[in-house]
Amino acid sequence: PLPLGLELLLGLVLLGEHFQPQGLDVLARLDQQHLGLVELRMAGFDFGGCLARTPLAGQQLGARLAGPLFHLGQFGLELRLATLQAVRAVFGGPIRVDANTGWTPEGALAMLPELERLGVELIEQPFPAGRLDQLRQLQAHSSLPIVADESAVFIDDLDALVGVVDGINVKLAKCGGIGPARRMLERARALGFRTFMGCMEETSIGIAASAAVAPLAEWLDLDGCLLLADDPVTGLELDAGKHWRLADRPGLGLEIRPGVF
Repeated sequence: PLPLGLELLLGLVLLGEHFQPQGLDVLARLDQQHLGLVELRMAGFDFGGCLARTPLAGQQLGARLAGPLFHLGQFGLELRLATLQAVRAVFGGPIRVDANTGWTPEGALAMLPELERLGVELIEQPFPAGRLDQLRQLQAHSSLPIVADESAVFIDDLDALVGVVDGINVKLAKCGGIGPARRMLERARALGFRTFMGCMEETSIGIAASAAVAPLAEWLDLDGCLLLADDPVTGLELDAGKHWRLADRPGLGLEIRPGVF
């Protein structure tokens, strides 16, 4: 078998080679198969390169956030709560928390009442990938959905998570491409999970490919290309309404910027 990253890259290249000569774009082709709307609302930041890591940063950035996912895995309990309190003071929209496997069961349980009071929408992967027992215990005590990320890499991971967490996060960079992501999202929905479409720090190629299956997800966090200083492709644009818009071109609608190679 090919390494996962190479498999993902080859899949996207072959997909473009298949659709471009026919003048077809990927989103329109998939939308014909009733996946849903092709105009997608981004559930991440409307700017690049920033995560609120301190109460001060939360105050400065909160008014500009569209639907932030805060990475609060490695901070102490007091700083986590202070950050979220500062953001809530200036931002009335949905707040999502990614614990990045960095919490303890005791700390997570202690935070739950305050997270619920602050209107946090979900908690992503509070514990290490293999600790399904801890995830199950927290979900049993939480009114907020616990969303598995590192515990849900491939479609074969889903059955073991039934009754453990309420949601799963699918990423193309984890599962291997548009096809695997679509199958994983459809399987997750069939099993009763709430679905999240996320990303890594990646170019617009990965984000545009994720957009092709994003209508299958309830939550979106597709801002990885905004965190790059130098994205090598054009064709994916974020408008003032926080919608990703792809160029009306075949394939994923992207082009390599002149002078990149």
